[in-house]
Amino acid sequence: MGRPRKDAFDEATSLRVLRAAEQVFGERGLRSARLEDIAGMAGISRPSLLYHFGSKDKLYAQVVKRAFDEIREALGVALVPPTAENYGEVVMAVVQSLLDLEQKHRALLGVVLRTMLEPGSASYDVVVEEFGRIVTTLVTFVETYGKDRLAPGVTARDAILQLIVTYLARMSMGGLGGQLWQQEVVDIEPTVRALLLR
Repeated sequence: MGRPRKDAFDEATSLRVLRAAEQVFGERGLRSARLEDIAGMAGISRPSLLYHFGSKDKLYAQVVKRAFDEIREALGVALVPPTAENYGEVVMAVVQSLLDLEQKHRALLGVVLRTMLEPGSASYDVVVEEFGRIVTTLVTFVETYGKDRLAPGVTARDAILQLIVTYLARMSMGGLGGQLWQQEVVDIEPTVRALLLR
């Protein structure tokens, strides 16, 4: 049996590093994260990590890029043009797709939120731009297909931002979020229905 191709090894190693970095950055943020911890979690040395990513800031930027790639993919699967009859089903499919993403990559959402809260940090401008695009995509969808289903006096942008920001805050709080909301798993369906599916 021959040695694995270098590019195949690099891809597998890079993915392990990204997953480890996602976890560490999501828990500790950019400043408190240590490359040694990420490398150890990925099963490689710190020099090998630096070989693949160059610096902590570059690794963080790749984690942020991956977060938005995952979010766009989740939206792309669920966000299909609805009919008048199935608009509510499509909205709930989008919500479920994002909830599934959160279960699969909880730390990624922590990375996004932490970056949003640190103007001037590495990748802040990328997060602002990417987050803005996602919000605009969702707002356009609601305004195009469900404007008449919005809660009275609520704009599509207000509803989308309220749902996203509340959910990001809840997920980033971990156990504290469960205490404040007085439940371990937050059922956002009633809020989605109240804001978007009147």
